[in-house]
Amino acid sequence: MKILFLYILFIIFSLKVNAGAPAPSTSLPEPPYVFEKGTLITAEVDWNKDSIQKFLSYDIKLDEVVNGSIEVFFTKHEKPLSKINYVLIWLNLNNDHKKLVLGFVGPNYDSNRIIEKISEKKLTLAKSRLMLINDKVSLRTNINNKLSFNISGIINTECKKNDKEAVMIEINKSKTFSIAHEYDSVCNLEDTNIVFTENYSDIKINKILNANIFKNAKVTFSY
Repeated sequence: MKILFLYILFIIFSLKVNAGAPAPSTSLPEPPYVFEKGTLITAEVDWNKDSIQKFLSYDIKLDEVVNGSIEVFFTKHEKPLSKINYVLIWLNLNNDHKKLVLGFVGPNYDSNRIIEKISEKKLTLAKSRLMLINDKVSLRTNINNKLSFNISGIINTECKKNDKEAVMIEINKSKTFSIAHEYDSVCNLEDTNIVFTENYSDIKINKILNANIFKNAKVTFSY
């Protein structure tokens, strides 16, 4: 009887331990990763060379003129995969590929893991908020509840209709992934202002070359 009593206690204890243990991370599907019904903002910029160098690996050598882009996407639509918001920052390479430098991805850990998986790069968990008031747009990104990035501008109402385009991001010398864009319309973004703060306040932009906002956009990440 004593042995039976101890056995019952062991089972109860085991159930309590298992119940308190964190659930294992869910496995991610294989690409492509598709996100729909979002707002996409892109800006081509001339980076300040010295300010961006500290965020690069030692093997990347920069020219005097360092061009690149910032891509921002925001959607609350959870199908076909997940809601997501991200800020991706890259350099233009001589082979027409891009090199991902930094990424702020949210709104949750799973969203962040999706882009980390395909980019094979550690990214920063962040949450963004998009504000669209009449012809004014602003996206603010918080990291650890502190404002770290903001892009804003005024939408030019003379827009172009739907189209498709894609960019190639280089993971290493023999491997890339692509981000394809589809959208209903694209409008030029005027009086664009881009600010990095907190841990990224050292990042400076010499000049914003152009900026655009894409409406009802779909982005697809694939190899």
